[in-house]
Parts: sequence; C-alpha cells; structure tokens
Amino acid sequence: MNHKAQVWSLDAIIGVTIFTSAIILFYVYAVNFSDDAQVALTEMQNDGKFVSSNLLSEGSPRNWNLTHVEVPGISNRNRINQTKLDLLYLVNQDYNKTKRLLNTRFDYYFFFNQPLTANNTLLDGIGKPGLNRTTIISIENPRNIVKTQRYVIYQNEPAVLTLYLWEK
Repeated sequence: MNHKAQVWSLDAIIGVTIFTSAIILFYVYAVNFSDDAQVALTEMQNDGKFVSSNLLSEGSPRNWNLTHVEVPGISNRNRINQTKLDLLYLVNQDYNKTKRLLNTRFDYYFFFNQPLTANNTLLDGIGKPGLNRTTIISIENPRNIVKTQRYVIYQNEPAVLTLYLWEK
C-alpha cells in the first residue's frame, strides 16, 4: 500500500483552500475599500457645496461681526461684500474656529481667479495657513481632495470662487 499519494492529495486540498480563501478575501476587501472611498468622496463633495453656499451667503446673523458670528458669509445681493471678506480674513486667524463656523471637518482653502484683497492686503486666498493655491497638494499631500467652483461678482467683475476641501 502506498501512503505517499494520500498525503499529497491532502496537501493539495489544503493549498487550494488557502489560495481560494486569499482570493476571496482580496476581492471582499477591494470591493469594500472602493465603497469606503466613494462614501468619503460623496461626503466631501456635499461638504464642498455646503461650505461654498455658506461662504456665498450673507452669513448669520445677516450683519455678523467678529464678536457675533454663527456662519461667516461674504456676499450681499449676489456680490462679494468687501467688509465681510475682511472680517472673514480676521476670523480665519483662528483657522480651527473658522472650520467649526463653516461646519466642516475637512481642511479648506478658497481663492478667486483674480487678485484677492482683504484688510488692504493682497492675498492668494483664505483658508489653512501657510498654503496657497499651488502648494495645497505638495505641502499637504492629501489623501482625498475635492474642488468646488462657483461664479460670483467680485470687485464689480465676474469671478470664479474656487474652494478646495481635503483630508490627510
């Protein structure tokens, strides 16, 4: 009687079982991972719309100031209000407070397609300190990033407000 053939078949069955289990786990993980990424992307897109809508609103209360602000909106009658933009720049000195006021957990940075002036200072944009529109990706190295654009009137000219939201 030859016992070697029986051991070989048992090894083959165990090997095929392990290989099949590994393939199944890979596909289950890959499917769940893509679902998680899609959920995160959808959440960020919704946040981008929400934050840009808040920014382009009158804010709350309507005539908000540094001491009494619930939502820092920067427009009046569909035009960027320079006074509110100046105030937002000052509020943004406490970046984490501004994130809470804009009701987002993601980092943000926004700018216009033309020069932005706040408190008589020429700026690239407003958002996370130490960044500009060209260094967001290189400095922050975001895991996910979303870009939202809205058309506005700024300094009596049509302009595009671009908002980036990202997570590390």
